[in-house]
Amino acid sequence: RGSVEIVGGNQTKTEGTQTEFQCRAVGWFPEPNVSWSVNGEANSCNSSSVAQGNVFDSNCTLTVSAIKNSSVQCLVKIPALSTPDSRTVFLTV
Repeated sequence: RGSVEIVGGNQTKTEGTQTEFQCRAVGWFPEPNVSWSVNGEANSCNSSSVAQGNVFDSNCTLTVSAIKNSSVQCLVKIPALSTPDSRTVFLTV
């Protein structure tokens, strides 16, 4: 089982600005499915994976407009996990 982190953590932005979050999933096998949830609503992302030996490192970037205070969650799934591994940060507007 690998690790999950949201680079940069919580963010505070001015209303209407574009905000970028990056999720890093490191050391997973097989290649993980990485996705985002914003206030409980699923969001896809541009995901890229690199094989490091027999495990995968995946990066997934989400860009959202800062409209309201939001909970931003990165979810990492592999078949062996019954529930996704996740991390949550907050966007304050």
